[in-house]
Amino acid sequence: MDIDRTTSRRELARLSTADRRSERRRTELQRLANVLTGPDLDVRVTFQETGAFARPGPDSAPHDFEIHIPVTRFEQVETDQPTLIWDRRVQFALLFHELGHVTYSDFERFERRQADVKSRHRELFRSLYNAAEDVVIEAQLAEEYSLARDFRTLNDTFRTLQHQDHERYVDAFAPDDAFTFTVYEAVCIGILAHGFGAESRFQAVLDPVEDRYRVHDGRRDVLVALAPDIDAFVEDVLATPDGAERVDRSVAFFETVRDALADLPSVQAIRLQTEGFRPVEAGEFVLGTAGRATDLPTDGDATAGGPGTAGPGGGRADTAPTGTGTGSPADGGGGRRSGTCSGRDGTGGQSPGDDPLSELLDDDDRTQSPLEREAATLLDLVDADDVGLESASVVEIDDAEGDRRRWEAAKDRAKPLANDLRSALRRRRRADERVGQRTGRIDPQRLARAAQGRDRVFKRRVRGDDRDYRCLIVLDRSGSMDGGRIRDAESATAQLVYALHDVGIDVSVLSLLEDRPHLELPFGATLDRYADALTRQRARGWTPLSDTLEIARHRLDDGSGSRPFIVVVTDGHPDDEEAFLDQLERCTVPVYGVYIDGDPGDHAQFFDRIVYTGSDSLDATLRALARRLIS
Repeated sequence: MDIDRTTSRRELARLSTADRRSERRRTELQRLANVLTGPDLDVRVTFQETGAFARPGPDSAPHDFEIHIPVTRFEQVETDQPTLIWDRRVQFALLFHELGHVTYSDFERFERRQADVKSRHRELFRSLYNAAEDVVIEAQLAEEYSLARDFRTLNDTFRTLQHQDHERYVDAFAPDDAFTFTVYEAVCIGILAHGFGAESRFQAVLDPVEDRYRVHDGRRDVLVALAPDIDAFVEDVLATPDGAERVDRSVAFFETVRDALADLPSVQAIRLQTEGFRPVEAGEFVLGTAGRATDLPTDGDATAGGPGTAGPGGGRADTAPTGTGTGSPADGGGGRRSGTCSGRDGTGGQSPGDDPLSELLDDDDRTQSPLEREAATLLDLVDADDVGLESASVVEIDDAEGDRRRWEAAKDRAKPLANDLRSALRRRRRADERVGQRTGRIDPQRLARAAQGRDRVFKRRVRGDDRDYRCLIVLDRSGSMDGGRIRDAESATAQLVYALHDVGIDVSVLSLLEDRPHLELPFGATLDRYADALTRQRARGWTPLSDTLEIARHRLDDGSGSRPFIVVVTDGHPDDEEAFLDQLERCTVPVYGVYIDGDPGDHAQFFDRIVYTGSDSLDATLRALARRLIS
């Protein structure tokens, strides 16, 4: 994010949103799960790379259930929100979806009924039941927590991801350029078309004049015959609060589909061209007794439409289901009932500014993160009349695509340094007993000296040197550092950052990038969240060292840390010698220069102390400097 005099405080607020992989986000989701489940259930939220699901807690764990939430990023379909905000909404909506299954789905009943199904048909039964149960629990939760808009957005995202994947398949393997569905694939899409969001594919497959959307092997007739049964099935389960009864109704529908598939080739009962992107819950896990979904629509409200109904959103059959937001369950499209769950405007009574997800708990994302706090400091400096800084920038986590392997390697190489620094700090801070003092406790070994009139006959315990160190590293990313130099400098900086942080020393990184100071790591930050910013191998622009030192001076002059110091890693010359020397003179903290590939004696006037090194030995030089500074 660029910061200049046109930047508003409101723009900085987005820097406080927790990363989708962070422990802070997991804690936020955990708190939300605790709020929604109450004291009778103990649910633990965990992260995994892809896929969302709920399962009973393992025997070795005290909690009743685990809910797994993916940390992978989903592309936006109908929205254009800041990426961090979007990630948060997706993870919140997925958590609600999983909690809905834990609360309202009777998987115990499902397991018992599935045991009666032949093994070759169990995947079909599982998919049909799960698709219908998804529609039901989202209808219940939308009414209970005003989440219609969130589920619509999430489902449009799932559908578009599936369609894009289907498009890639067609481009690669389908010579006739047609989107083809097996009967199994089409029935699942037809069930989910009754849920929130825009879905045009099912109606396109049913359309006899539509040639680009087809049923495999030309068996559209089978799907047309099943379409009324799909509508009746979803209408029934949407009017059934009891989870066990929904399982039994799903068995009856499954038998209808099974019989329709009986005379068809087995390929019609599997996925052929599409991938399942939605969470699939029903399976090997028994989640326990289900609660009644009492907020489902009444029988009079469940008005499922037939196969002649236009697809939600009125989407054209030959276009991708982009989920533009023009359709909603309130439109009556895709056989969805009208009214109850969606609200009159199709958003569950939400205005564009509403965020019911955030309102359910104290929103941690509204507190200032270290990055927002320091960005506000930079904005103050840019706005100040007595500071010559015109602009600066701060890292945006989503745009920082670094090399995590290099970060992990740097951490491993930094561990010996961290151990040395920890030992040095321990020695400094250790209390010591000093003899020959004028006050304290009598030292028996010096009593004879008291008879001689000497007063240094006491001993007392002296506190160790409990210095509170604070380090700001300035990393030169100007164009002259490009290539091997910046790679070596990044690795060395990452090692120093990790070692200092590991022993409890607050550390920050301020770089010189694209002709301006650039904050890469704020004080008080979680290192792993900013690791990608430190290993991007970027080097462009000139060397605004005077502006950077001015920022460093102000950031370390806030009273935090009794022993602050600055380390500048550079191969360049200050852009403005007079301005730089002026800032150096005004610094109340020591400034150490680490000069790459320079001749001894050069640039010494710009630092309180300077060391010279080659880029290939920079990491060893920085480690040695850290040991001298701490010990």
